Amino acid sequence: MDRDLPRCLSEVNGFTESELAANRQYLIARSQVARLYGLALKPFQASLYTLLGWLVFLFVVKTLCPLQLFVLIEAAIGMSLFVLFAFITVGVLLAFVRDLFTSFGAITELIPDIIQGKAVCVEGRVSTSVVTEKGKGMAELHGENVDYYSYAIGNEYLPVTKEAYDALRPYSGSVFRVYLTPRSRLLLSIEPIKVRRSRS
Repeated sequence: MDRDLPRCLSEVNGFTESELAANRQYLIARSQVARLYGLALKPFQASLYTLLGWLVFLFVVKTLCPLQLFVLIEAAIGMSLFVLFAFITVGVLLAFVRDLFTSFGAITELIPDIIQGKAVCVEGRVSTSVVTEKGKGMAELHGENVDYYSYAIGNEYLPVTKEAYDALRPYSGSVFRVYLTPRSRLLLSIEPIKVRRSRS
């Protein structure tokens, strides 16, 4: 086994050795609670930042841009800036509301997990997975694609960062022990059991 792999997985997935020790006892460490809430709220946070950024942009445009500039831009693009901005604003608001409900659902599942303080363990072959989908918020309006990374174990796909994906990718298909929250199914920690490097 690569001696640096456990430390690397700890760093990129945001857990410590003491937290892993608590998870091995099927407990959620208190120090993990804030990170779990952050994971559950991540969709809402991304849309909130997009919405706030767009509102700031509208304020700056309304405050600083002269009317003559609007007329020139509208003549150049052949459409009303008011209609264009209204279309973008509606799209940003819809993405915000959608992600608000997504995070609300995740939080309602996470709260009982936090109160109970229990962790569950799943052991098996873990593979890295990446799915490219249409982006949300401003990225959706611009037709941009976004890569979503995850660890796949059994029928479950656990969202992770690109750094976490890259760290495990050379060992994709190896056996790991994965600790999760019971209802919300959020990743607490992961440790290698039987590791082999993939050829790809």
